[in-house]
Amino acid sequence: MLRWRSSLKSRPKRVVVKLGSACVTKDQGGLDGRKIKELVLDIVELLKNQVEVILVCSGAIQTAKAEFPLQSPNISEQQALSAIGQNQVINAFSSQLKKHSINVGQILLTHEDFKDKTRCFNLKNTIEKLLQWSCLPIVNENDSISFEEISLGDNDQLAAMITSNLEADLLLILSETDGLYDKNPSEKDAKPIRDIPYDEDFEEIQTISKNISGRGGMKTKLEAVRKLTPLGVPVIIAGYKRKSPLFSALMQDSCGSFFFASPQKPVKKKAKIINQTRSSCSVVIDKGAKVALLNNKSLLPVGVQKLEGRFSRGDAIKVIHNRKVIGWGIAEYSSTELRKYLNTGKPKDYMEKLGLASKVFIHKNNLVKKD
Repeated sequence: MLRWRSSLKSRPKRVVVKLGSACVTKDQGGLDGRKIKELVLDIVELLKNQVEVILVCSGAIQTAKAEFPLQSPNISEQQALSAIGQNQVINAFSSQLKKHSINVGQILLTHEDFKDKTRCFNLKNTIEKLLQWSCLPIVNENDSISFEEISLGDNDQLAAMITSNLEADLLLILSETDGLYDKNPSEKDAKPIRDIPYDEDFEEIQTISKNISGRGGMKTKLEAVRKLTPLGVPVIIAGYKRKSPLFSALMQDSCGSFFFASPQKPVKKKAKIINQTRSSCSVVIDKGAKVALLNNKSLLPVGVQKLEGRFSRGDAIKVIHNRKVIGWGIAEYSSTELRKYLNTGKPKDYMEKLGLASKVFIHKNNLVKKD
């Protein structure tokens, strides 16, 4: 019988495992067969112990660089590399899993797939059926056609969305860094933080920069944590360099960092807003707007000081005050419309001149406040 780390009260029935590029590739490019073989052995053992596994795997671009060693590939070249490398990643896992009579199902996604109700429903049904058939779903961003995702390195966010939509019990993120540290882990006196309470603020903790093979760093992983822990889902961030990396993270208290989840889960609509929030899109609000939100009021455009990212009407974005996320909500105006408003000095009738029906930027019914 497996003995889980003490932070896990019981055996997780369904786990999403996100693998960074370094987990499956070599520094100079190409797949690392030894790493993949060890990961597969862990996955097989989890399946034998009735733990369903969904894999979100990066590394397609880094894999293709072994044959196309471009120094600084532009976006179109990265997309082409992804098209070549993705096939190799899937084949590598498939050949190893075939030895254990396990099939692989490949799913390529973008953020747009989660915004469309029909696609989201079909995605869930497809993965549920693959799990029912004891297949391993392997998910990745569709980098070969997606400009925005490939430039942002968003597989951590994709893993969070999959975890929420498939109602998984846990997200495990494997990367080069063995969890969260109180400062950059390259410094000699850096100390690991093994257990992070749900209400602890880690905004000011230094994070390691992105690595040589991947596009995301600790910052994008903490964004994924912020999406899931408010939904009642814990997250583990751990290093891949240990023997049996999945089992080490799931069973050893001294491995990685465990982010505890909120004891209270939000209603389904509010959970969806948090889950679909784009990590690159946010608005910064003033003190008056923050007070209004805390008093269950809507966010008016006059309370917005600045914005980041590009978003459309209906997109979920972050709400920030004093450099801290205080909530998430659905935008009534696009970033282009809001930016025009900010640039005009915020006249009261400007939104009406734009022909917008709503006088609020985020309605209180479409706003989730951070606990």
